[in-house]
Amino acid sequence: MLTVHIVQMARQYESYGYRQITGLLIAGGWSVNHKRVERVWRREGLAAEKLQTRAGF
Repeated sequence: MLTVHIVQMARQYESYGYRQITGLLIAGGWSVNHKRVERVWRREGLAAEKLQTRAGF
């Protein structure tokens, strides 16, 4: 159940990493810590959207 919720949130909030998703889960009433979310995050192959940088700086 937690894994499904993490994957759904990762798709909804594409630019968020596992720590921000952890904060949302805690605010939503889940009892999890960032280490557990990170474990699921890596197992599912999730990644936050990469930020673009300006060339030449």
